[in-house]
Formats: sequence, structure tokens, C-alpha cells
Amino acid sequence: MEKDYVKETIKTYEKVADRYAEKWLNYREESYIDLLKNFVNLLKNKEKVLDAGCGPGRDIKILYELGIKEVYGIDLSKNMLNIAKEYEPRGKYFIMDIRKLEFSNEFFDGIICIGVLVHLNKEDFIRSLKELYRVLKKEGILLLSVKIDKEEKILIDKKYGEIRYFFIYTENFVKDSLKNVGFEILETRYNNSSDKEIWLNLFCKK
Repeated sequence: MEKDYVKETIKTYEKVADRYAEKWLNYREESYIDLLKNFVNLLKNKEKVLDAGCGPGRDIKILYELGIKEVYGIDLSKNMLNIAKEYEPRGKYFIMDIRKLEFSNEFFDGIICIGVLVHLNKEDFIRSLKELYRVLKKEGILLLSVKIDKEEKILIDKKYGEIRYFFIYTENFVKDSLKNVGFEILETRYNNSSDKEIWLNLFCKK
């Protein structure tokens, strides 16, 4: 029976939610804020945005600060969502699986999905992109951020003392997957994290 990598990783996020939030809630690196500003500037309407895999709610607060009227956050970790509700009470929060979104078609003006699809195998990666495409309005904007490398690999991370699984794909796979689903890639940005890993940040339009 194939290991349920998502289930194992969510178990870890449940256990380490407080420590994770303590590390990331106040992260305000200028280049990162610029990504979110660019995303907001690309939006045709600033009514409804989804943070798919919102964790403790940092980006939800930032999106409100940047002028978004309604921000929805989904996550599979209850503990992360509890922290998010306290940190940014204006957000609308749901325990939900990105692979099977419970929103109607063309519901959101924009979606951010940052550091989330890195936890999914290829089949689930593509399934999630299809779901994001489905719930995004025509001409809506997706900001997708994933780790990439020259070769595909699975990493086991124990940074917080518990196991998290990361699926690292090539830039070509990520871009081809987006195009095959129907997205138009507007802009590509790269940044190196403190771990020397390359993050691929893509601004896409439906």
C-alpha cells in the first residue's frame, strides 16, 4: 500500500503549528511582499481571494492590508487554522483539501498557493491545479510558488523534529502542467531560500 505522504505531513503540521507560526507569522522579507503586491496589482477585481494552504494566516493579513475585500483561507491542519483565526479574524477559514475544493466554479478573483503543492505527488499536483483553475474566475490570477531542481526528487525534512515530505519537480514539469490545465504564465520569478533551494514563483492567468 502506497504511503499517504499528505496525511503524514499534515500530522507534522498539527504537532508543530505553534513553532511554525512563531517562525513565519512575522516574516516580511521585501522580495516576498513584492510577490504579493504584484499579485494584487494583476487582479482585475480585488473582491475575493483564496489562500490555498494558508497555514497560520500570515498572507491573509497581508492581503487585507493590500486592499483585498474578502480573503478565504483553507488548510488541512486544524491547529494552523485556529492560529490563523486568532491572528487575522477577518479571514474566512475552512478545513479543506486542495485536491477537492468545495467552492463553486469561477468563485475567486485570485488565488495564492505558496509552498503547498510541494507536498503532493504528480497526480495530486495536477489534480490540484485543475481544481484551482476551476474555482478561479475567467481572467483571474494565480500566484503559485514551489521548490524546483534540475531533477525530480522526494525530500524528507525534519526541521521541526517531525517528518515532512517534499516533492521537488523540474521547472519544465511545473510550467507544462500549468499550461496543460489551461493557465497562461504571465511572469516568472525565482528566489533562493536560506537553504539554497530555488523557489519558482509564477503569476498565471486563467
